[in-house]
Amino acid sequence: MKKKKGQIDLQQAFVAIVMIIFLFIALSVVTLVLNSISLGNIESSFDSLINAFIPLFILAIIFEIIRRIIG
Repeated sequence: MKKKKGQIDLQQAFVAIVMIIFLFIALSVVTLVLNSISLGNIESSFDSLINAFIPLFILAIIFEIIRRIIG
């Protein structure tokens, strides 16, 4: 089946979804760090940074499992 002009395939849709998830997590990390620094809680900024990266680690594990199953 020939791809029509303007249509995206499954790989491009998957990349777009992954980028949206990445941007959402990156914005939440930046927001948490800036809020902690602006409040003057430098000690807790490291804790909030670590807590913000926990969903990123979980997503990395999930995508690694998917990559090993598919590939």
